[in-house]
Amino acid sequence: MKEDIKIKKKKYNDTYYNKNKDRVLEKLKVKIYCKYCDKNINKSSYTRHCNSNMHSKNKSKNWDLDLPADNS
Repeated sequence: MKEDIKIKKKKYNDTYYNKNKDRVLEKLKVKIYCKYCDKNINKSSYTRHCNSNMHSKNKSKNWDLDLPADNS
């Protein structure tokens, strides 16, 4: 039963990717700006970047970027 679902899901994913390949690849090439590291990162590697040691160190140094602006 579970094998049938896995096979159907794989077939669906393959056909979806083949139909929308250009659109999917374009979305992954979008640049995202990391305010902590002051870098532009591809959307496809953003999660990996956020888990990196460099990002963690920069985020701990620049923790004040998370605070809302004081409008008083």
